Amino acid sequence: MNKAIQSHITSELIEGNIKAFEAVFNNYYNGLIYFATSYLRNREDANDIIQSVFLTLWERRATLQQNTNLTAYLFTNTRNQCLNYLNHLKAKSNYLSFQEHNWNELQLNIYALEEFNPSGLEYEELERKLQKALDSMPEDCARIFRMSRFDGLRYMEIAEKLQISVKTVEKKMSIALAHLRNELKGFFFLLFLSNF
Repeated sequence: MNKAIQSHITSELIEGNIKAFEAVFNNYYNGLIYFATSYLRNREDANDIIQSVFLTLWERRATLQQNTNLTAYLFTNTRNQCLNYLNHLKAKSNYLSFQEHNWNELQLNIYALEEFNPSGLEYEELERKLQKALDSMPEDCARIFRMSRFDGLRYMEIAEKLQISVKTVEKKMSIALAHLRNELKGFFFLLFLSNF
């Protein structure tokens, strides 16, 4: 959404125009759901959070500024609510009762959300760096990562498709995540936004 359109929609939203709200909802809903689901790994929880994000937008519309960057506003609000949810989950769980791969992924998701800065999202640069990072890791790790992150398969489903153990999937995924975290550094938080 370009700045002129965003500015117009924001002013209509501030005035309480329900059509402007619907336009914002329709424009951002799928991206926000994908973003939240990538971190929470549960679409129902992600949907609850996104509904809350849009409810907050509507309730606080009068406090918006004319030049509010709606993309940054919505992704920041989603980021904060996801982070609160994950920290709550972390506090509820302890390391011994959580499987190690789930714990590691939870930690990586919290790290990525803490580093997330929605202003100036650079998708093309991310795509280039991601492709380079995937090309430089072992083929089996890259394949498992793609199946998990891009195809949305659970570890058990990946193990069945590749006819390997779930433990092997966990190990390869840990290697892939560590490799990507190292290779992408400042871009790691964007990894979950993209569907290449």
